[in-house]
Amino acid sequence: MTTHKNTIEEQYHHAPLNGLTTGAIVGAAWATVFLILYVNSWKVIDVKEYPSILLMSLIFPLVGWLTGLWEKSTCPYKTPVKQARRIGTIGAVMATITGLIMTTVCYTVLDKPEDRGIPRIAAFSAKTFIVYFAPLIVFPIAGYALGLFRGALTSEDRFIIAKMSLASITTLLACVIAWLCFSGFLGMAFFFTF
Repeated sequence: MTTHKNTIEEQYHHAPLNGLTTGAIVGAAWATVFLILYVNSWKVIDVKEYPSILLMSLIFPLVGWLTGLWEKSTCPYKTPVKQARRIGTIGAVMATITGLIMTTVCYTVLDKPEDRGIPRIAAFSAKTFIVYFAPLIVFPIAGYALGLFRGALTSEDRFIIAKMSLASITTLLACVIAWLCFSGFLGMAFFFTF
């Protein structure tokens, strides 16, 4: 006879800790990727820029913890459809915040407008704003999908941290690649000169 009841309230009781753990794993993967890039290549990124890049490693656990706290509030929604929609929305919002932080770090520390072919006089134009912020559309879409994936895992409690960590790392990789490609395409479209 077991006294453990696998209710939704009990599953979401550990959501902040699960989010913090998942974020820490994603942050460690982020730091590891840049460490491998630094060790294996000669001068991909300047050494002075690594503290700002590694700052993102600390942002991921914070975002995971906040997401877990917010997901804990979805317990009153007894309808699975409402609960899944709410978790998807939470994922989209938190992924958008993560994308904004990554964009800020990328464009204030790593890239200068001249590096993207944007003339210095156009640094604060509407075209530059579009080039910098339009590619962020990939983050809410991926965050919503990640939230729906998390919502689908409500019925099982086994390996949730490993599943969410793997899904988060894969989603982050896909988002960063799509974000950089979309950003490069928009930069070429708006500021291409012969």
